[in-house]
Amino acid sequence: MDTLQQPLKLNLYEYSQIQLKKEKSNELRKWIYSLAELLVRLYIANIFFASGWSKIQNWSSTLFLFADQYQVPFLDPGWAAVMMTAGELGFSILLVLGFWSRISALGLFAINAVALYSYYGVLKETSLALHDHLHWGLLLLLLMTSKCGYMHCDRLKELAYKTYNYFRSD
Repeated sequence: MDTLQQPLKLNLYEYSQIQLKKEKSNELRKWIYSLAELLVRLYIANIFFASGWSKIQNWSSTLFLFADQYQVPFLDPGWAAVMMTAGELGFSILLVLGFWSRISALGLFAINAVALYSYYGVLKETSLALHDHLHWGLLLLLLMTSKCGYMHCDRLKELAYKTYNYFRSD
């Protein structure tokens, strides 16, 4: 009997071993992705937190810069300084914790965009600074569109919500 006429032999044990290896491989990829996402969150949060912290350390200088240099559109310079500083500090902390991480990334993206727009006259003269802002914006876009990895407080919220709905449906 040639190979085309032989019945297909299905070895369930071998199939289950292949499936197990595939699941382990997927789980490993998810952990690697989660670690990479955590590193990006820490990197971005560190940059914005340091910026916000330096604004608090010398508040009179911050108010002067917002009044004379930054030219934030549609906002009073004092309010702009308060909002940007609070946003840099608050969203950075939330991003590190992984709590409302997409919203935090969106907030930091908006702060980055306003800074880029407001201070473009100076940034265009130093291409490295302009490159940094664009780089941060791309990383924040990735964080806004990514799934929550294992190292997120958002993941705990999802688990609590699923658990609540599971017991509620009974």
